[in-house]
Amino acid sequence: MDRDRIDLQTPEGITLGLTLAGPGSRGLALIVDSVIQLVLFIGLALAFRLLTGYIGVVGFLVAIPAMVFVYPIFYEVRGAGQTPGKRLMKLRVVRTDGGPVKVAASSIRNLLRIVDFLPTLYIVGMLSIFLTSRNQRLGDMAAGTVVVQEKKRSRSSAESSAPLSWPPLPSFDLALDLGRLNAEDVALVRRFLVRRLELPPKARNRVADELAHRLELKLGQRSEIAPERFLEWIVATKHR
Repeated sequence: MDRDRIDLQTPEGITLGLTLAGPGSRGLALIVDSVIQLVLFIGLALAFRLLTGYIGVVGFLVAIPAMVFVYPIFYEVRGAGQTPGKRLMKLRVVRTDGGPVKVAASSIRNLLRIVDFLPTLYIVGMLSIFLTSRNQRLGDMAAGTVVVQEKKRSRSSAESSAPLSWPPLPSFDLALDLGRLNAEDVALVRRFLVRRLELPPKARNRVADELAHRLELKLGQRSEIAPERFLEWIVATKHR
């Protein structure tokens, strides 16, 4: 198996081939986030300096560790696995089943960052990334997460598959009740459509066929159209 690649099996049975993030890009992302946190730290220090007595001292002592830990958890959960530093370096935290990171997993991986930092300069974390098959630090192993590198796409490719700018409904319509599909079903379809151009043709067709078949079974009716067109219709219909 390629040391820098990983195949994640989603709960729906779809295999996602992803590129693992290395210590270099992860370190740069951490530096960016640390600079942002330092700016926030200075801002909090100046704000609490205006307060006098125990209120200012206690508020400062509570706010600083909260900022240190809440910052990555907030962004990883709300930012689909990306802090500002990770977004800049095109990195993303995902669960080992390919799903998005939730509060519990993000809290575990970031609280254990204290251990990864020991004895100094992130030595334990760096060694763990080098020695584990999935480039995981201790926090990742405990939380069941991995950090992956997003593949860069050309402007034309990104525009052709970007879900946020999806076109209106196709010229056809299907008499199917999409109420049986939940948010995770639609999110899985969106992820495939966004990344389909990165897949080899045979793998792309196989994943599209399998995903469409699974959704047709859930809907209780066949679509009778090409799998990718069916998946596009689902996303367009759900977001009209």
